[in-house]
Amino acid sequence: MRVVTAAVVVLALAAGGATWWVLRDDTGSSAPRPVASCAPKPPQGDLAPAYWGMHVSSPIGSDFPDAPVGAVNLTTSQVYWNQVETAPGQYDFSRLDQIVETSEDRDARPMVVLGFTPAFHAADPGAASAATTMPDTEAWRAWVTAVVERYGTQLDYQIWPEPNITGNWSGTPEQMAELTVTAGTIIHDREPDALVVAPATTLRLSSQRDWMDQYWGAEVDGKPVADSVDVAAIDPFPMEDGTPEDALALVCQARSILAEHDVRLPVWTNEINYGVPSGGTAEATPYSDAEQAAVVARTYLLQAAMGIDRVYWLGWFGSPTLAVTMVSDGEPTAAGDAFATVHDWMAGSAGPQCQRADGVYTCVVRRAKDSLRVVWSVGDVDGVRAGAGATAVLDLDGERRSVSKGDSVPVDESPVAIVER
Repeated sequence: MRVVTAAVVVLALAAGGATWWVLRDDTGSSAPRPVASCAPKPPQGDLAPAYWGMHVSSPIGSDFPDAPVGAVNLTTSQVYWNQVETAPGQYDFSRLDQIVETSEDRDARPMVVLGFTPAFHAADPGAASAATTMPDTEAWRAWVTAVVERYGTQLDYQIWPEPNITGNWSGTPEQMAELTVTAGTIIHDREPDALVVAPATTLRLSSQRDWMDQYWGAEVDGKPVADSVDVAAIDPFPMEDGTPEDALALVCQARSILAEHDVRLPVWTNEINYGVPSGGTAEATPYSDAEQAAVVARTYLLQAAMGIDRVYWLGWFGSPTLAVTMVSDGEPTAAGDAFATVHDWMAGSAGPQCQRADGVYTCVVRRAKDSLRVVWSVGDVDGVRAGAGATAVLDLDGERRSVSKGDSVPVDESPVAIVER
């Protein structure tokens, strides 16, 4: 078994004198590197409770997830525009009212997604694609006004779901920018403290990234679209065989596009899961319980280290097109348990400081009374040596075992947390 030794390494960072705990092999031959080319330098700000986001089909009453969810994405909750406006000018807010009430009771932040177009507000009401078309402008204004006047700052407001997928939007990036500016102006005029979230864009394909580039480059009445929103959103699903580490490359590509247009907004991961086939309609390749738990933990660790302010997992339900399932028959799966475990590891702390070396990823979480050195391997390293101050090892399934300096700690794709005083 190849074992690497834990070490404390002081790096000359622009942030000034920060200490990163990393892994180094016994020869010191491999220098630690950031987890991605665009990874920010520490220290990170504290993680907000809303970092722990989730898509939920029915987030009402007892159907709300039995998990530490701090934010709820309502993409899958049957409250789109064409599901709430039942006839021209008539809105049925009863379901959204229930969702908002439950979310407040659970200290979770709901985010409504304002699209799709009701058929009676489309240019061609009888078209199969009516929901994805540019709506009547006055109807859009009336809808956005009705929502913000009813809920104010109780909700976050996202403009549209994944408009760079043709099944969700058949208009142009420039038309989506018009909808964004119209909605953002209305919402901010009535509730200056409300958060307006730009449409989330997928990133797998070059055509999708081109769409994102055109959208963020658009101007409406001479003003950049970014002036009307508070958050940029992305969906960094890697390819079907991709990993949480692969998703970081897509995060970097998105950040590059935003930087090109001088967009300096917080970034949220609006959706994430794995094993998703191209097109999203075929069945995903099954993951074992251990694999599912591992990718959940690695996702929340790495995305926090990348400076992502919120991560919405897709979702608190099962789907044959998704490899990871958080809940089954009403009970959390191994993946659902891992979501709670990694939350417990990180909650209330600053964002983890993560690096990689020799196929080993190390994320240090500094807590009030101790630090966790979270370690996993994606290479040929089978174990690490516990460093000075090590007292215990925590597994994703909740197991805790004692450890001392110099002890070998097995590592694989499933993160383990070494407790250090």
